[in-house]
Amino acid sequence: MGNGQGFEINTAGVTAFGAQLKADVEKDIAPTSDRIKQILTWYPAFGARSGSPAVQAAAVKYNAQLNAAMTFLDTLIHNAGVMAQAAQDVVVAYRKGDELSAADIQVVLGGASTRVTEAAQAAEAARVRAEQEAAEAEESFMRQHGGTAR
Repeated sequence: MGNGQGFEINTAGVTAFGAQLKADVEKDIAPTSDRIKQILTWYPAFGARSGSPAVQAAAVKYNAQLNAAMTFLDTLIHNAGVMAQAAQDVVVAYRKGDELSAADIQVVLGGASTRVTEAAQAAEAARVRAEQEAAEAEESFMRQHGGTAR
């Protein structure tokens, strides 16, 4: 502001968002995910003992997709936790930024940007690894059982 008084930003909304997201993940999302995974994996896979190569291939594909879906669900939960922590980190960084000079705040923002980029790259790498592992598992199963993958 022109009068030298500056301005004030209320960070309570970001703090509340981060706290609520963390609470939702811990109270609802993670336990629900665990129940879903338990239900989906409770019974043995269909077709694993079938003599039909088509049924076995379908079973392998289903199991690979189920494993990929569960990995994706775990990744979503992890990312929600990271987002909740990032919201808290943003508030802490903002408050510290108020105490720093303009040059120092640019360093803080650069570090936050790098951290977000690294987290996104790690999540993408985990997704790619999960898909590769699922494909390898499917191919291995098919080789062991005389079928062909895809």
